[in-house]
Amino acid sequence: MNWTPYPNNGCDSFPLGRRVTVYYRNLHKDTWDVHDKKTGLVLGYADTIALEDCRMFVNQKEREHAIEGNQEHRHAWVEGTVIPAPASHGTERIAYDPHQYHSFFYASTGQPISETEVVVMVDGRIYEITKNKHHKQAVYTT
Repeated sequence: MNWTPYPNNGCDSFPLGRRVTVYYRNLHKDTWDVHDKKTGLVLGYADTIALEDCRMFVNQKEREHAIEGNQEHRHAWVEGTVIPAPASHGTERIAYDPHQYHSFFYASTGQPISETEVVVMVDGRIYEITKNKHHKQAVYTT
């Protein structure tokens, strides 16, 4: 796992135990953007990150703007607490495609997902580690 801290933000080490917001992909660095949940400050960039107590969000206005303008805008993110990455990731892949769905979804079924226990974000993909038995309605923001 590679961790690149953002300069002068006070987070030189990997933010284990910290509540963060991870944007779906950094379009320029090919990594995950990790932000502090409370302050919104960029903590750094990771090629692999594991989170527990996860919630997934899509800003619908920005999603529509991205589709209309055929441009990539940051509008989808996962919120959770950073944990050590497990030795292997799960097999249930979670995906996001603004042209197909309004929310994150299970790649195998297309079923929307907005919360889960643990995810690993690696190689540009999100994998669920534990299956959430009680799926909640997808979360939409405006």
